[in-house]
Amino acid sequence: MEKIEFAHANGFPAESYACLFANMPDFQFSYVNTYGHGKFSAENSWWPLVHELIAHIEQTHIEPVIGIGHSLGAYLFFFAAQKRPELFKRIILLDPPMFPFHKRAVIALLVKLKLINKIPHPANKAKVRKNSFANVDEARKYFKGKALFKNFNEECFEQYLQFGLKPVDGAYGLTFDRAVEYQIFKSMPLWLGKMPEGVPIDYIFSGNWEVLSEGEIKTLMNRFPAIRFHQFDGGHLFPLEKPGATAQLIQNIIRS
Repeated sequence: MEKIEFAHANGFPAESYACLFANMPDFQFSYVNTYGHGKFSAENSWWPLVHELIAHIEQTHIEPVIGIGHSLGAYLFFFAAQKRPELFKRIILLDPPMFPFHKRAVIALLVKLKLINKIPHPANKAKVRKNSFANVDEARKYFKGKALFKNFNEECFEQYLQFGLKPVDGAYGLTFDRAVEYQIFKSMPLWLGKMPEGVPIDYIFSGNWEVLSEGEIKTLMNRFPAIRFHQFDGGHLFPLEKPGATAQLIQNIIRS
């Protein structure tokens, strides 16, 4: 059975992608459930999370593995493949926010000047995200009302409730600590680095242009001509919105 190491988007535990994994029964998935929640902290950089990914692969796999990451997770694989290309057969990036340099530079400057809270940014939403619910039904109603979840596949949404929440003092809290989510958002890397050597890379991007614009994708295509790009008809969270179609595209890529 082909083995895949998976890395999640910021704020979404890997277990909440169970609906995606179920659509790929011929593959064996392994993962870190919540990056940045142990000895590897993302307070100042994403590199500790890259080291967390590398450490997990070394502990879990004997041979080179297929790496698949969503958003944050895709970034981690891109950096891990730069540092340790021998660990990977190939990597598949699911809509990572690989912004042009000028945009990353502005974000880094705003963080340094402690002005990031003054602009619309995912970090600000994470910082104040509701993190305590009396029961699962309360959480269901809360998340159903959020635009982030409006296009979720119903099974994926229920699995997010199952794995994205944990019992806390007779109530329910978030499995993915919102403080960690905030730190990850505000420590986005300034540099993309170079193309990993000898690792085939496919980049699946959202055709809804929720994270990167069409022009920004074209800029990435020009910068990394060795990467194969694929457009997906869905939003940034397409692995959880259309898990069946996402799984089919991933399998087509692996078998191509």
